[in-house]
This record gives sequence, structure tokens and C-alpha cells, in this order.
Amino acid sequence: LVSQFAATLRHAVVPSSAARHLRITRVVISPKAQVYIGSVAPEADLNVVKARYAVADAAWKVRQQLRQALADLAASGEEIADAQGLVDQRRAYQALIEKRAAAGEDPQSVAVQARLDASAPLETLMQAQARQSQARATLAQMLNVPVASVDALTVERPVDSPPDAAQLATMSDRALYVRA
Repeated sequence: LVSQFAATLRHAVVPSSAARHLRITRVVISPKAQVYIGSVAPEADLNVVKARYAVADAAWKVRQQLRQALADLAASGEEIADAQGLVDQRRAYQALIEKRAAAGEDPQSVAVQARLDASAPLETLMQAQARQSQARATLAQMLNVPVASVDALTVERPVDSPPDAAQLATMSDRALYVRA
């Protein structure tokens, strides 16, 4: 096992941008787990088992950070679409009120208020665009690619399927157990 693990590590390549996420200080295997491992695989070297857990933990952390970056990118895209729709609505309302004020149907104070109302969603839109830029930069850094190449990615939010009856029963049993 030790030679297999050493050979795997020699051929493993970790991107430099992800290398800083591999700061595992140590993995501790409990005495009960050591007895179990000894009974299941008596020839197993516990240091190799610890190293495998450490590599798996590091890979899981990088995976989670990548999923978070992708989710941030997808969410910011949705925020931009929503904010743009609100900006368009407020501009249309502003144009209508300004026409009415120019015709004398409404006072100028209503037109000024409509202009102020139209400027608020612009701030929300700019903040969403800034979050999208930050999400693209974070994703590019994690993938160790230029930011321009991230723009070519199409990112969609994963759709979770609803749980079936067996999964619901398991979740409710687990919740009852935790509550007790």
C-alpha cells in the first residue's frame, strides 16, 4: 500500500491555485477506528490510511470551494437579470410620468420622485455586476485560467430532484432521532 500511495503522489498534479487549500495539519484516527482497520485489513499501514484521508479531505475542500464559486457566479447572473428587469420597469414608469408632467397632468415633484425611484435599481444592478465580476475572478483563480476564458462557460444552477418516499421517511426518522 505504501508503494502504491507513493507512486500515486509522484504522478499527482495539484494546480498551483489550489495548492494553498491543501493545508491539512494532521489526520487523527481514533483508537476504535484503528482496531476496526486492523481487523478488516491487518496489513494496512495506518500512516497510509491517514494520508489517504488527508488527500480526500483536501480534494473535498477544493471541490466545495469550486461549487461555491460556480453557485456565486450563477446567482449573480440571476441577480443581474432581475435587477435589469426592475431598471427597465422603472425607466418606463419614469418616461410615462415625465410625459404626464410635461403635459401638465402631474406636478414636477412627481417627475422628480420618479427619477429618484429609477436611480435606486441602478445601484442594485451595479452591485450585482460587481458580484459577478468577483465571482468570475474567483472561479478563474481556482481553475488557474484567465478571466476571459471563464466568460465562455455556461453556468446553470443545479436542480435538485425532490426526495422520494423512502428518502422522506429516512429524513423524518433521522430528525426524530436527533430531536430525542
